[in-house]
Amino acid sequence: MTQRQYVREKLAPHHDLRNFKSGQEELDLWFFESTLKTGDRDYGRTYIWYDGANQVLAFFTLSAYVINSKELPPKQARGQQRIIPAILLGKFALDQSLQRKGFGEVLLADAVREAVKASEISSVNEIIFANPPYPVT
Repeated sequence: MTQRQYVREKLAPHHDLRNFKSGQEELDLWFFESTLKTGDRDYGRTYIWYDGANQVLAFFTLSAYVINSKELPPKQARGQQRIIPAILLGKFALDQSLQRKGFGEVLLADAVREAVKASEISSVNEIIFANPPYPVT
């Protein structure tokens, strides 16, 4: 299978989340219970890959973020303003049916492309990746 068999767009209520399973119960629970609310409240934007039947097979969430330069190593903080605008890739996962097939790298690249597009509209110095405790490959 190739990524071209899937469509990526912002998560919407008509997408079918019911059968999505990443293999990480806590992450799946967040996805089912909180992701639409996150978007409705403008805390983050979740993008999904889905098949022709609107079945969700992968997702990633981007949020606005700031880094306090005091939290950086001195060498990195030198010359930086106190508050550094960033984009946070907070949550992302593949359905188990796509795992271990190389799609994790494609999903991550897709998320980075979307973050770069956002950085062209809003001034952003960094793209930050949360450290996921779940498999993405």
